[in-house]
Amino acid sequence: MKFLITLIIFFNGEISPKVYTYQFMDFTDYKTCEIFINTKQDFLKQSIEGQFPADTVSTSMVTCLTPQGVAELKEYTMGGIWEQKRI
Repeated sequence: MKFLITLIIFFNGEISPKVYTYQFMDFTDYKTCEIFINTKQDFLKQSIEGQFPADTVSTSMVTCLTPQGVAELKEYTMGGIWEQKRI
């Protein structure tokens, strides 16, 4: 099974989050993906802050999801109005 590093961001003043997946990173199991996130926390935080000014972000989360999980998350929240982008 394929797992993607997924970034979920709520921007200030918005009620729907934006969902991004890291395009060139995927893992064959969840545990390896989580280990990567935990060991590269500082890198991922800098990456997020470099692309999205901190004062515009209300809340963010980095997690591992399957492509199907990303699609289901999109459909579940806000009736599928969420916008998914690759970063």
